[in-house]
Amino acid sequence: MSDTIQGLRKEKLIALLKEWKDSGKFSSVAAVCRHYPVDASYISQIKSGHRGFGEDAARKLEVALELPKFYFEPSDPTQAMKASNDGFANARRVTDKPIRYAPVLNFVQAGLFCQYHDDAIADEFEPIIGEGFGKNAYWVVLEGDSMQPDFESGELVLIDPDLQPNPADYVLAMRAGEKETTFKKWRPRGFDESTGKEYVQLIPSNPDYPIIDSRFVDFTICGVAVERKQRLR
Repeated sequence: MSDTIQGLRKEKLIALLKEWKDSGKFSSVAAVCRHYPVDASYISQIKSGHRGFGEDAARKLEVALELPKFYFEPSDPTQAMKASNDGFANARRVTDKPIRYAPVLNFVQAGLFCQYHDDAIADEFEPIIGEGFGKNAYWVVLEGDSMQPDFESGELVLIDPDLQPNPADYVLAMRAGEKETTFKKWRPRGFDESTGKEYVQLIPSNPDYPIIDSRFVDFTICGVAVERKQRLR
């Protein structure tokens, strides 16, 4: 199997021509080109590798052969990422890194997941690329402006419920008796002199919102933020 996008397109073209020949639809490349407005030498050059099979060429050939749009593109997203050869000198490809898909949850769904730690039910899934993430990791859609300017409403953050937070980690927390969660920075404060017990605080980035203090508000940590997806525009 080829390790380039153009090579994968060529393989799909060769497979298509073989399928047509085996089924009796067309006996040869020449017969295909007599039926469709395509030059036989053009097809031969792509097959031999003497002509590239870039994106523009693939779209045009799909139209000429009356194929669905993107027919020649790899159907497997992992295969497509591995085969992409459009990198730049200052960008490293994620070649050979494992990819799996995790559910995308809103704050209420994340609260249910936190409370029952059951299989998450979601309509949408996003990829996790690489290793080192817990098997129960999920994406959560941030809501509101309490974490601006560090995080924007609607941003996706990957939460790993199998981790314990360290100072300055961002965490997803759930208030006792509620199913809805909140996303804040985790800050341990040591021992409270009056009670002798440790306490922590959940810190918003937006100063207009109050600090949540475990001495006065009972909450549970649902997981630690380990990655984010941020739109630049």
